[in-house]
Amino acid sequence: ITAYHPDGSSRLAASGLVGPTGMVLDCAGRLLYVAVTGSILKYDAAGNSSVLVNGLNGPGGLALDAHDNLFVATKGDGTIRKYDAAGHGLSFATGLQFDVSYLTFDRSGNLYASTTHSVKKYDEKGVASQFYPPAAPAQNYTCGVAFDCSGRLFVSLQNAGSIIGLNGGGIIPPVTPLNFFPGGIVLEEANEHLYAACGTTLNRYDTNGTGHVFASGFSSARYLALSS
Repeated sequence: ITAYHPDGSSRLAASGLVGPTGMVLDCAGRLLYVAVTGSILKYDAAGNSSVLVNGLNGPGGLALDAHDNLFVATKGDGTIRKYDAAGHGLSFATGLQFDVSYLTFDRSGNLYASTTHSVKKYDEKGVASQFYPPAAPAQNYTCGVAFDCSGRLFVSLQNAGSIIGLNGGGIIPPVTPLNFFPGGIVLEEANEHLYAACGTTLNRYDTNGTGHVFASGFSSARYLALSS
């Protein structure tokens, strides 16, 4: 895992990971949670790691709620679980039929899960509803999900090579039609930039959709986490 500053400078944040499939930072930017094969690792600000949870069946998407409870989507059994800071967990939602690799929360505490061809919305009790598209699952591969400060949800569509803004948003065009298969996305708190992991590059966009390659040379960049 590589950490980048706004000026483009970088440092190594973690190495030696086996099959990382998701990550998220807490609100203070002090704790980093990373999903690896069968486990969730927790890193403190000094880079020290510990195992928070073991024995998971294909952990993928991660998200933290306003109380720093960690939500983990496990692909192997189609379940979203909720864990406290000590690693005590319970089932939050079950019966997910598609690969869930990305999670995010809105400011009302609803959880959104990208499930290959759609985005599901879960209330605080784990009751699900279809959010995008409104009816049948789409043909596009829905990947990264992230909210801006106005409550607009952005979704990356990997095979379409685009990022759409829902709730009154438009489409953010790619920097170039080539090498643009967006996965994870994050938005800066001030809504000044959107970052998209695009395989071999990390792209940055302004509010008008104008973008450029922020960093490159990755083998398969898919997951992002932003420190506030």
